[in-house]
Amino acid sequence: MKKTFIVLLLIVFLGFILRAPDLIFDSFGEPDNYYHLRMAEQVVTEERVPIFDELSMQGRYYSYAPLFHVVFAEMHLLSGIEMPLLIHVFSIMYGLMGIFVVFVFARKIFNEKVGLYSAFFLATMLYHVIRTSGNVRPDGLSLLLIPAIIYLIYCKKYKIALLLSVAQILLHPLSSMNLILFLILWLVISKVKGIEVSAKKVFLIIESMVLIFLVWLNSLPYKASEYVSNVSFESSEMTKATLFSQLYLLLFSGTFILVALFKSKRKNFFLIAWFLFELFYGVFGTRLGIFVAFPAAILAGQGFEIVLEKIKPYTKIFFILILVMALIIYIPDVQLRGKPLSLTERNAMKWFNDFTEKDANVFSVWDRGHPLAELGKRKVVIDGYFEFAPELDKRNNAMKEIASTSDCNKIFIQAKKFNSNYFFVFNSALNSMNFKNGLLEAECDFMDYVFASDSSKIIMFDLQAEPKKQK
Repeated sequence: MKKTFIVLLLIVFLGFILRAPDLIFDSFGEPDNYYHLRMAEQVVTEERVPIFDELSMQGRYYSYAPLFHVVFAEMHLLSGIEMPLLIHVFSIMYGLMGIFVVFVFARKIFNEKVGLYSAFFLATMLYHVIRTSGNVRPDGLSLLLIPAIIYLIYCKKYKIALLLSVAQILLHPLSSMNLILFLILWLVISKVKGIEVSAKKVFLIIESMVLIFLVWLNSLPYKASEYVSNVSFESSEMTKATLFSQLYLLLFSGTFILVALFKSKRKNFFLIAWFLFELFYGVFGTRLGIFVAFPAAILAGQGFEIVLEKIKPYTKIFFILILVMALIIYIPDVQLRGKPLSLTERNAMKWFNDFTEKDANVFSVWDRGHPLAELGKRKVVIDGYFEFAPELDKRNNAMKEIASTSDCNKIFIQAKKFNSNYFFVFNSALNSMNFKNGLLEAECDFMDYVFASDSSKIIMFDLQAEPKKQK
């Protein structure tokens, strides 16, 4: 047990190393993190769940399930760690906890060795690393809670599973749908295969989740049908089949998964059903595939054990080869992809807070609104939890029109629609032909370049002055 514990700690430490660069280099995995940071800040300052967000989309009702932001805020108050740092630490923490969960789950299904192998595969799996490093969102924490709930049900610890399930529905309802559907599927399979499981207790868990969801949903200023349809089909980013991208993110572990599926003499129907369900569930949306990571890691661990039995004389060399493969895949895909926002671009965003009027409205392209709102402390015209964005198509069209034209009259009309006082031209847009031949070429009486650096430009629109001429 001592040897196993030491090896597991080394695997967890490896997992930490792979997730630490976003923390060390102060990089967020994506712009959405700035929104979650701001909502947690509101919980602290208002001492309650936020009701209205003044900045996203020039003012938006808060529509997230509140648990993530409340927990994040409480951790800040208890630890005293500054929120921009804590948002990285929090993500890494629940990522590493997931490694322990997959270990005990694989050990329960198979044995201790498979548990360690599975922990290694989860620690190095891109699917898991990306969601538990600099990418801080409620579904990332769900990636820990949902496998933990499934493990508890598998072990027939229904009471604790019930408590975590209630927490999960208040954490991220869309991810909770994944759990509910899988539990229903597992009840059907267990009935057909004669596998022992308490259908009544599992249905009680499902019913409790649905009831809590309906109570919470009733507190929102949206119709139930509007919420369910918008969140289910927009927030999940429904796309064409993403099976190839899923297999890519599993990559080197995929070989061992195939070995487990087709060469194992100890097939576990629960595990196979879980894996196939999550694999095909993720085909329907780019944000839904992350939950395949846990059953994939366990299957990969089982397949790895089968392969090791076949090549006993070369075990040590094989271990080293697998570790090198994991790092080769990790380094270019995670380390070299670059930061979403450069330091100079973030400093340019902070300029708004220092030098613009408090009621200013800022236009930019998609995925810049969240960091603009957080760092600039000004209302943004576009970006925000878009499933309830007012006039989203009109905002998108106005943004594209402004960015791609040098016609002063068109720019003025589109800026006027949403009372946009500023346009933020972000880093890569400076070299975009669309911007170069459009907005950056325009010379209008009502436009003034009030900020310029090597990473950003800020254009002020004087909406009180009608465009007189085009230079």
